[in-house]
Amino acid sequence: MAFNSILSSLFMLFLLSSSSINPPIEKYSPLTFTSDLPDFSFNTENITLCDDAFHGSEVLHFTEWWYFDAELTQGYTLQFSIHVYNIFTEGFVAVNLNIYHYGIPVVQERDIYPIDIVELSKSSPSVHIEDKLNMKGTGNDPSSLSYTLFYNTRNASIFLEYIGLTEGWKGVTPAGNWAVILPKASVSGYLIINNSRYQVTGIGYHDHNWNVTIVTGMNFGWIWGKTNSQSYTITWSDILPTWYQDDPILVVNKEKDGYIDIPSSNIHIIARGFSFKNGYIIPWRFHILAEYKDIFIDIFIDTSTVDYRTVFGLINYWRYHVHCTGSIKIAGVTEKIDEYNIAEFIRFRFY
Repeated sequence: MAFNSILSSLFMLFLLSSSSINPPIEKYSPLTFTSDLPDFSFNTENITLCDDAFHGSEVLHFTEWWYFDAELTQGYTLQFSIHVYNIFTEGFVAVNLNIYHYGIPVVQERDIYPIDIVELSKSSPSVHIEDKLNMKGTGNDPSSLSYTLFYNTRNASIFLEYIGLTEGWKGVTPAGNWAVILPKASVSGYLIINNSRYQVTGIGYHDHNWNVTIVTGMNFGWIWGKTNSQSYTITWSDILPTWYQDDPILVVNKEKDGYIDIPSSNIHIIARGFSFKNGYIIPWRFHILAEYKDIFIDIFIDTSTVDYRTVFGLINYWRYHVHCTGSIKIAGVTEKIDEYNIAEFIRFRFY
């Protein structure tokens, strides 16, 4: 019992990130992501702003986090997250800032704060830490919510505004509750890196996970990403209960015009290429195929760079910079996909 508590505490501490790269191995691996479990169904619901407030949990071990990323001008990409952890009766907050230039890390900061100095709202999206951090969301229309994001750390500062372009949604997965608040947003503001200031604009994404408990760590892991055409945003994920079973999720947003979730039985997420990295064979190239009613999706996802971190050998996390190409066809109209974005692969277990 004590060992299980320690183990769960360790894996709850980190759903995080950091760096490395190898050429792909084009051969078979068990991670093919093609045999979804027949009883899984992801059902989306509309969101309101309060869905992005702090939820907390009644269990002894849980984590909850807000995640932001952005593809920005001048070759910069950004990932920012706020994680709230509760282990036994102790709580703390970890803030992570990762800035990349053409996929190569230039800022990697992680700060830990005692929870009693962190202001967390249970009525609206608001997290505040003295003069270090301010994350705040406002708005009534779920397709145009706006967020301001400020963070000041040792070697970098950011001030960014996210304005929603698509309607958010939420659902329950085998890994906990998941709300994609901003499937696609316009982003503007500035980065300060080693005392140099960069004005940036771009396209961003924001989601929120809660009720993530020890049960989540019983899964093999998950893979997640998103991509955009001119009018549509495709958010996809594959929860992996084991290395040979999967629960695929795919939701299509139309800019300022709602969303639709594709049934899991109509989604195929296939790993087409692999790379041996950090002692593991990891997926390197993906193929997503989905067909439902008048919707046809065919996307190839190729990895450009990957950023890696392991914690005590218990959790392995890879953040991908990827090139997405393909098409989405809805109601007889086809739009091309050709863009760069961010994806992730997290692995809880060795088997």
